[in-house]
Amino acid sequence: MTATDTQMDPASIVRSLRGDNESSRKLAAFHLQNKVGDPDFADAFVRDNGMPALCGMVLHEHGNTLAYGLGSLNGILEQGIGWEDVGIDVAERVVDLVVSRPVINVLRNAFRLLVLIVTRSYDPEHIIGGSDIGPTLDMLKPILKEHATFLDALIERLTSADHALCANALQFMNALIRDSINTFSESQLMRFITRLQDLDVFSTVETLMRSDTVVDIAAPVLDFQNLTKVMLRCWRDLAVDMNKPAHKDALENLRHAAGQTQSRDIALSQDRNMQQLNQPDEKSAQGSHFTWSDLGFISEDPAQDLYDTGLLGLMDLVDFVQKNAGFLRKTMLEQSVISADRRCPFARACLTVTLILYEHFDIAASSSSPRSSRILLDEQLHSGIEVAVHPLLLCRDKLHGSVVLAFFRLWDAAGATVSEYDKIEQLIRLLVARRVGGAARQASTQEVENSINRTTLSELRTLQLEEMDRLQDRVWGSDLNRLRERLHEESMQFMQEQRIRCLLGGAWFPLISSSSGGEADSVKSVPVAATGATWRYAQLSPNRRYLHHADYLSRPPEKPSLSAMTHRIDVNHISSVVSNVTKGRTSDGPTSEKQHQRISEDGGSATVTRLIINGGDAEEKALLELQCSDAVLASEWLDGLLMLLDQQPITADTDRLVSTMENWSLKVRLLNLRWEDADWQGIRQGEGQVCSGPELHFPRPEFEGEYWYDMGEG
Repeated sequence: MTATDTQMDPASIVRSLRGDNESSRKLAAFHLQNKVGDPDFADAFVRDNGMPALCGMVLHEHGNTLAYGLGSLNGILEQGIGWEDVGIDVAERVVDLVVSRPVINVLRNAFRLLVLIVTRSYDPEHIIGGSDIGPTLDMLKPILKEHATFLDALIERLTSADHALCANALQFMNALIRDSINTFSESQLMRFITRLQDLDVFSTVETLMRSDTVVDIAAPVLDFQNLTKVMLRCWRDLAVDMNKPAHKDALENLRHAAGQTQSRDIALSQDRNMQQLNQPDEKSAQGSHFTWSDLGFISEDPAQDLYDTGLLGLMDLVDFVQKNAGFLRKTMLEQSVISADRRCPFARACLTVTLILYEHFDIAASSSSPRSSRILLDEQLHSGIEVAVHPLLLCRDKLHGSVVLAFFRLWDAAGATVSEYDKIEQLIRLLVARRVGGAARQASTQEVENSINRTTLSELRTLQLEEMDRLQDRVWGSDLNRLRERLHEESMQFMQEQRIRCLLGGAWFPLISSSSGGEADSVKSVPVAATGATWRYAQLSPNRRYLHHADYLSRPPEKPSLSAMTHRIDVNHISSVVSNVTKGRTSDGPTSEKQHQRISEDGGSATVTRLIINGGDAEEKALLELQCSDAVLASEWLDGLLMLLDQQPITADTDRLVSTMENWSLKVRLLNLRWEDADWQGIRQGEGQVCSGPELHFPRPEFEGEYWYDMGEG
């Protein structure tokens, strides 16, 4: 038999597989592996009774011949044909191969055959003639039990550099987990998962999720991730039952841990009371009596408090207490000396974090159904690896502990009370969304935990305001824009009145030689009168028609009256106000009154802001120069004069004050809105856009009546 003859037709290949020549069998298996991808060829091979010969090769050959035979068998079975000729002895042979750890190409195909056997059990479309045709997972279970090291060999292959082998091993692991979820009892499933944890399965897959390898093995990794969610969902859906020994023991362990802590607290309290009052303590006579509320449960029925989180909440609570026994003792000791309304409820906080993480990872959307899992898998693959893969899910227990500790830290930092519990819960939700949800796929668990621990209350409140702004823009977008425009106009009107009131109040301005104002070279100055005057006083008349001013040799203790000032400028004759202030320039900080008034008697070289008031009937000329010794005074008078002339302000101080008033006014208005005022259905239908409807009314109960500005004109 030549190579050409072997490639001719299925019958020739079948004859070669049955021959006595090892080289011919090897070559035939090699060519068969390359041809079974053709459905017509594979079907013809099965019709020519080639399956018994191929299965015999799997049972008796070794090395590359065995690898080619396994590859050919897999190619035929993947098309859903030939299962009736595959006996249980083939399955036993494949399990033996996995445990004996043969060469990589044999091991890769052996795992692939195991995957085909276990996955067909969940896909009736690929079971020809019924589930009793060919080996199934149920038939494999007794074989696997006989090989105690099979699970170790399976997990060892999860770290293989051969991506196909790694993917096949993980797929088989997924099949075992899916079967355990669907068939095991609660205790059996718990023991199985504990065994996987002891063998570091979850940490191994977590490492795969963070590596670049995940691109090539995305499908089994995402299936493992989905099955992890299914397990968590099953435990949450399982109600805590005091009649179940495991549940009862877990609660007793909690009672014991809290009771020990409480006993220490009472003993310390009694010692203090005995020393201070020298009389028996009331608790000493009654003895220590543990209540579930001491541990932070809402009621004295823990099963009722665990209704929303089920067994998952109890598991998280027990795990946290075991890993943070010292923190529990410290917390309960500190809480024993403060009022009940200031104590952070321990159990309630743990269970709240359980629900927050449950919602964050969207665990409720998981499904153990192969058909639903495939649909979900397609969606996840379409969204991309960076979005779909969540390695932090596999270390959820560590995240739970860090977030619970953050809950207590934020509670103390905020000085919260029980009535403000929901506010801290919202901060924790934001913390999880930003630090856990915002973490890169490659970020280690420790890096995320450190990020959680570093986040302060002030940071979260800042993020909360940003979130609120985004949410409000999304919900009330067009209405908010109109409101902002209106508030900006109101703020500008208010600021205009405030600045003009500064003019009405009057101010002192030093008279400094123009040669000292180096940065005002571009502004043509008004010559200072050669009278020896060192101060100039200016004030707007109450009717806002005239700007009065006068120069003085020294600054008198009292403000001069308008009638005492010798000069005045008709506001209607002012054409412009020029200064050496550039738009956006602001003061470096607050200026004290002493700094505002202080100026060196010898006309020192302090930096000044010069304001030149221009005007005239026929030709524009400089009417008055005001030299401001600080930026605050310059902002008040420059913008005040501009606004008096109905021009826009230019200083950053005024812009900042306008923005502050606008923002705070907006926040106060939004406090009057209710969550249900939003058209959430319209937002969902419009993909984030509010459907058109009547304009939203922003109530102002304290300003519904008429209002006016006091113009100060007396």
